[in-house]
Amino acid sequence: MKLSMKTPSRLDAFLEVPLRVFAHARSLNFAAQGLFLHSLSQLVAKRAYSLYPAADVRKIIRREAFQFHREDIHRITAGIYPLEVLRPEPLPRHLGRIPHVFLDGLRIARRRNRHRTTEFSKEARSFVDELPKYYRRNFHFQTDGYLSKESADLYEHQVEVLFGGMADAMRRLIIEPLKKHFKSSDGSGLTFLEIGCGTGRATRFAHLAFPKAKIIAVDLSEPYLKAAQKKLSNLNHVNFLQADGTNLPFEKESFDA
Repeated sequence: MKLSMKTPSRLDAFLEVPLRVFAHARSLNFAAQGLFLHSLSQLVAKRAYSLYPAADVRKIIRREAFQFHREDIHRITAGIYPLEVLRPEPLPRHLGRIPHVFLDGLRIARRRNRHRTTEFSKEARSFVDELPKYYRRNFHFQTDGYLSKESADLYEHQVEVLFGGMADAMRRLIIEPLKKHFKSSDGSGLTFLEIGCGTGRATRFAHLAFPKAKIIAVDLSEPYLKAAQKKLSNLNHVNFLQADGTNLPFEKESFDA
């Protein structure tokens, strides 16, 4: 689906180059972390397996990633969403989290080898009994599933490693069709429901694209919701609710999207 909010100016076209360089450097950073994590996982594996793509597949992925980032940056210069979506977190915070991500990667590898999908810390176990059965597990073998502060602190970083630094751009794919449907609205008079908001990454992008829309962000995980509330505490018109996406407490036709 293509949408042109405005014709990019010469300045916009000039900005596309450094912005694409930034996006690719970011991807390389997370991809390198993913390669290192893969190597660590292989060290603790009791059997031969590989979660890392073959060389010919990696070549295709790199080519597609280049085009994917180019389209994402073009949407910024075309005004579909603002430059603010690229704002990185402080470097010390990012670097300080990497050792914790690697350590959890080793835990994940051991848990995968042992086929253990229901290991929880004391904090996580305090939530388990109140949750649906399908939610009482270590999703992707990650520590505590979605049920602890530590898991919430690492989650967005781990997802970026998993997708080679393209997870944010993937999340932003929801904005273009919404902008087209609502005719380039700034969100005035609109109410959105986000089911499974996690730690609020996509919530932030939706707010930046529709700053006047009311957003109700729902998730089943109390620790993840708390993380989202903390990260997005400065945003207007965003409210959070702990609820099961299969049994939402809203009247029909309460939302525009």
